[in-house]
Amino acid sequence: MLYLIGLGLADETDITVKGLELIKKVERVYIEAYTSILLVDTEKLEAYYGRPIIIADREMVESSSDEILAGADTYDIAFLVVGDPFGATTHTDLVLRARELKIPVESVHNASIMSAIGATGLQLYNFGQTVSMVFFTETWKPASFYDRLKENHQIGLHTLVLLDIKVKEQSLANLARGRKIYEPPRFMTVAQCASQMMEIEAEKCEGICGTKTLAIGVARIGARDQEMAAGTLEQLSETDLGAPLHSLVLLGRRIHYLERDFVREYAVDTAIFDAVWSEFYEGKHLAQLHRTSGQPRINLTEPTNERFTAFRVFTALTVHTVPTVLTMPVFIVHGFRWERIKIRHHVILNDIDDAASDYVMQSTTPDALRASFTKMFPEIIAVLPNLQFIEQYDPEDCSQNAHTQPYAYVADYIIKSDLSVDIAEVISKGPGGNTASWQAMADLSDKIADGAPIRWYAVYNGDVERVGNQTLRPEDVGRGSKVRDDCSYGSSGVLD
Repeated sequence: MLYLIGLGLADETDITVKGLELIKKVERVYIEAYTSILLVDTEKLEAYYGRPIIIADREMVESSSDEILAGADTYDIAFLVVGDPFGATTHTDLVLRARELKIPVESVHNASIMSAIGATGLQLYNFGQTVSMVFFTETWKPASFYDRLKENHQIGLHTLVLLDIKVKEQSLANLARGRKIYEPPRFMTVAQCASQMMEIEAEKCEGICGTKTLAIGVARIGARDQEMAAGTLEQLSETDLGAPLHSLVLLGRRIHYLERDFVREYAVDTAIFDAVWSEFYEGKHLAQLHRTSGQPRINLTEPTNERFTAFRVFTALTVHTVPTVLTMPVFIVHGFRWERIKIRHHVILNDIDDAASDYVMQSTTPDALRASFTKMFPEIIAVLPNLQFIEQYDPEDCSQNAHTQPYAYVADYIIKSDLSVDIAEVISKGPGGNTASWQAMADLSDKIADGAPIRWYAVYNGDVERVGNQTLRPEDVGRGSKVRDDCSYGSSGVLD
């Protein structure tokens, strides 16, 4: 058996109990020592684990994997990896090689930079592609990372940048001459990474990682002396975070105000951070504007599936000024979508007589739904006193299913925009509440909507009460009723 065992991020004590028990009983123990390093030396690991450890450098892992796997078909071998076993593609290759040799493989997972970066306060849902930054030379300055940064930037997501380390590396001259002479270890710093990014931006000039791009640098994450610093790339290029290992995150423009508040605590200069935030970030994730017939409009590109922040425009809205201002009778909603089929299941399974599943804004339905939630999830609803329901409705839509859209919205904040509301201002202020209520919304989404993402929405509803010819009763709606195609309704607005 080959055991791939994650060691965590900081020192010898980060290993899991399961991993430690396996190390003590296997025949041989290897540690991969070039994609990342622990913050303690091998001797300290050996003393803590009670076993000798064989250092597996790049050459051994990539070119002599058979040496590592020798005998693993008859006895157990442990291969230790800093972080999580599958944090590097090299380890996937080792597993594939073991499979070819019919050697069983088992993994013991642990914390990695991919999860621990949440310590910055940035929500993992809001990260895009991860990129690597290598050391530049006078003749080699690869810029392939820039395209990935640009893709993340276009949809407003954060980018985790993993910084280069050089362990047991040969110079080009020694490599060309076949001399086994190795350079001293080198570890890229946040300052070096920020400088290299700005250097490439100066060539590309696309506004992806310029001097005023906000980022947060981290050093020795997971250790007792971990450090963080937030600011512009220009500021971070002059910031010393001390010993390795370092990583950097470029902030995406969909950054949630909770993330902003968390990151701001690490600002090199809060005044500069606030000024850059206000100029380049605040409200910029709401919509990307483009010109149509000389008039700016909201780009309706579908956002990604993050939980706590995004802006989705349900129907085309004209933007007359910047900051973005709505001039149509819509509602700005913070919450999650609740699929109509799930609403119907909830009403039927819980025998809620006073609820109209096809019309959640009907007079008795909100109270009936809230009462059912209170009965089923009392701890959640206790911290959501302002829970509301809304759905799209176009009174001029004469189609058969106009009265019941595919989903409604469960919200902790709704504001009507018929008098024109500045979206940027609304969202920058947030929905109110506190950490407990925000978590409660996420928990409620998990319970009733399969974890539907919590976002900001613009929902058009041209007749909240459905007065006049479209008064719907709970005994009619949600029980297979249909609307006339010609919109010529009786008093109930539905067919008998």
